[in-house]
Amino acid sequence: MSKLVYLVPLFPLIGFLINGLGRKALSKSLIGLIGSGVILASFAISLGIFFEVKQDGFQPQIIHLFDFIKVESFNIPFSFQVDQLSSLFLLIITGVGFLIHLYSTSYMHNEETQHYGRYFAYLNLFVFSMLLYVAANMIGKETAVNKVSNFPIPSKETAKRLPNIGNQEASAEIEPPD
Repeated sequence: MSKLVYLVPLFPLIGFLINGLGRKALSKSLIGLIGSGVILASFAISLGIFFEVKQDGFQPQIIHLFDFIKVESFNIPFSFQVDQLSSLFLLIITGVGFLIHLYSTSYMHNEETQHYGRYFAYLNLFVFSMLLYVAANMIGKETAVNKVSNFPIPSKETAKRLPNIGNQEASAEIEPPD
């Protein structure tokens, strides 16, 4: 099962692409099903990896996917490490992430379809980035940190033009950061 560790972050990435590109064409129900379903699939694989790692005699493994940079004797691989700590964090991120997705399907249901789709696309992208940060080697961690830290925070001018999301009364009182 640990050989399938690459599927754990791949499923949320696929969910991001489907919901992001199809947010205007898909229904809210389908967007929520895809967004939550890919996280549930990642959770199922994480659960299998966790129970495999928990067995006696398991040795930590590095699952090599491809060479990111290969020049003569210089080699930087893109790989995932499967050990006790990474399997536990995969389980936590996908389990809590699924619950957040499940709650969000109801909480965000009053939004317009394209905003609903964009929300789930970004939520899948965030989970993808967190999973890369936990399990990937240094190149994957650098990619994940850049994705997580570069989510846009609107300025006051931009926030005034954005539609209020969620509770209309509460969101009108919130000031965006300077």
